Amino acid sequence: MGGKREILTDIHNALAAMDVKSDTFCDLFAGTSIVAYAMSDEFNIVVNDIQHYSEIFAKCYMNDYSHIYDIDESVKIIKEKVLRHLQLDVLWKETDTLKYNEDMSYQDMLRVETIEREIIKNKEEERGFSLFKRCYSGTYWSYEQCRYIDAIRAVCEQYKGHCLYEAMMASLVYAMSYSSQSTGHFAQYRTLTEKNYQDVLQYRMKNIFMMFLKKLKELLTKLRYPHAHTLRTSSLDYEDCITTLQPGTIVYADPPYSAVHYSRFYHVLETLVRYDNPKVEYKGRYRESRYQSPFDQRTKVKQAFEKLFSRIDQQQCHLLLSYSDNAILPLSELQDLTHNVLGNRYEHTFYSKNYQHMKMGRNDVARLDVHEVLLSFKRI
Repeated sequence: MGGKREILTDIHNALAAMDVKSDTFCDLFAGTSIVAYAMSDEFNIVVNDIQHYSEIFAKCYMNDYSHIYDIDESVKIIKEKVLRHLQLDVLWKETDTLKYNEDMSYQDMLRVETIEREIIKNKEEERGFSLFKRCYSGTYWSYEQCRYIDAIRAVCEQYKGHCLYEAMMASLVYAMSYSSQSTGHFAQYRTLTEKNYQDVLQYRMKNIFMMFLKKLKELLTKLRYPHAHTLRTSSLDYEDCITTLQPGTIVYADPPYSAVHYSRFYHVLETLVRYDNPKVEYKGRYRESRYQSPFDQRTKVKQAFEKLFSRIDQQQCHLLLSYSDNAILPLSELQDLTHNVLGNRYEHTFYSKNYQHMKMGRNDVARLDVHEVLLSFKRI
């Protein structure tokens, strides 16, 4: 699993080779929306993903923050609002028993972690913005870090409808991701051991609030130019999204490749954005209603692709498809499907490139060498 940043040039080249006249580009499984953002200077953009957090990234990248003249003052006001919210936190009592320090022993840290996770078992009174304290204390983040997550999220809500909302939410996602003690994703937090406790401690000591403020200032400083093209976002099933597109739209599809459910790695981000107090379960603290794509289920993937190709054909769109040679549907079967469904109504082109995908902590090998495949289907 991995982002598309490394193959953006290949996507651009494939689009150029497709040589079609189109004013709209749809990123159908947008994720972090990096591909859509890369195309935003050339096309009107449609960003779609069944996961709601994707919309945050798309709007953050494509907002114009040039009208925020005094960035320092804006960040200062947000900082003061967060601190004020923390002062009103009636569920929190300062105590030395929940403090981390760089010199603490494994036993001391284990004691603190145990106390923090008791908060989850005891289920503090559900009121206000306290979701992360109640559901994630002592797991991916410490109790104190969760306090700041909740407080920042509460202030973000005050800016909903303003362009600062997406910049603030994206900054909070950044701070959470780089302070989490898990291994680069949210499938599970690490169980504390004598072997790993010092590494885990480094993450417990990270200041989420300062990371958030620094990233927010950086985004507001860099994203300061108007976009000439439009942006439309949606959180639809892929079939439903395609039916909303005009003929001639270029659709970029990057569906899941493996049998590992993607939502297992990003469920926390979905909960942060929706903040809907879901029931969370298992060690990974997964949302009970966690979405599972048919593309990462062996019994459903072939039918899912048939539906994808059929909708593309019905809407008379062009398609650029990312896939992999180690995916659960063999490339030979995928290519047979495209010929059966799309037939001679489309010009088929195949591109391949060596690439590395993240293994998301599945074993001690961090990356997996694969061939990234781009399949281009131009409507004739």
